[in-house]
Amino acid sequence: MHKHIFKVWIVFIIMIFGCSTAQNDDGILSIEIPKNVSTDISLSELSDSIVVIPLETHPQALITSIKDILLLDDYLILSTIDSRVLIFDHEGNFVQPLGTKGDGPGEYKYATTLSMDQNSGKIYVISMRKILVFSRDFEFLEEKNLNLFIEYLKVIEDDFYAVNQEYGNVVEAGVANETYLYKLSESLEIVDTLPMRKVVMEKLTASRLGYSDYISKIGNDVFIYTPVTTNESYLRDTLYLLEGKSLTPFAKLNFPKPHIDDRGFKAYYIANMVHSNAYISSHYYQGKSEIHMMLHRKSDGKTLNVKGGFLDEVGEIVMLRSLIPERDLFYYVKTGQFMENGKEEANPVIGILRLK
Repeated sequence: MHKHIFKVWIVFIIMIFGCSTAQNDDGILSIEIPKNVSTDISLSELSDSIVVIPLETHPQALITSIKDILLLDDYLILSTIDSRVLIFDHEGNFVQPLGTKGDGPGEYKYATTLSMDQNSGKIYVISMRKILVFSRDFEFLEEKNLNLFIEYLKVIEDDFYAVNQEYGNVVEAGVANETYLYKLSESLEIVDTLPMRKVVMEKLTASRLGYSDYISKIGNDVFIYTPVTTNESYLRDTLYLLEGKSLTPFAKLNFPKPHIDDRGFKAYYIANMVHSNAYISSHYYQGKSEIHMMLHRKSDGKTLNVKGGFLDEVGEIVMLRSLIPERDLFYYVKTGQFMENGKEEANPVIGILRLK
């Protein structure tokens, strides 16, 4: 019965609905970020239904932190901070690991990121310079080695997009961090390259912000935002529309000023910008401190600026992340409670919701 209810709920929440947006004369959607932040927004204000899935605390699947989650049929596929890929069913029962850890063919040592083809159900595990492909039934299919480090992969129908960030390339003025967008064929061969950004510095500086949801698709349009994690004299605050080999500004986040503090550091570090069906969202840090989330509803222009996270059904703070943008599906991960022995922490709890 529970499985049937889960399926019905998933079918209901992924129904796509229309909306409208207001744009400036130059065609760019301008989003004003509220100066005042909220700390008491309840998820019940954003969604009519939340599915809560406590993950089984299994000895082969003990989890301290989750990096990515995919939703495939009745299964959750997630990657952990220690580079394992684990499969749980719709009730949170542990099913199996995906693939095998190691350095050999068909094995992965580091699970950098995950992606999935929604049509075929194929699962892609990115491990540094190679891509491992698994079937909908979790069987290993093939491995592809690339001559580049893939930080992020997005599979959209028959199109494969990979983001590569190169750090410390030597240039005349010092070193450069460079970002490239690659388009791959279905056979995972590089067919096109688009240089996106080049940040020149006197000495090497690199860091990560997390929340690497860089590419989203609505209708036939593909949108992209990749962050600059180093200090600059201005903000990279624009979401771009990918048109062939060109990036066209689509939406701009107007943060409260000043954007640069008295010490010359950026006041905001933007981790991502995601265009979902009814929303544009962004995770960002203010002064690289506590995480914030901006949530802009396109239909009425309402914008929330939330610090720390939202309140779940028991009043605990959780942070939303995009799950399937084109369907307005989001999820959160909540740390598990200590078990009866008082020594072992239970696995996290996953919440899945569709924003209304």
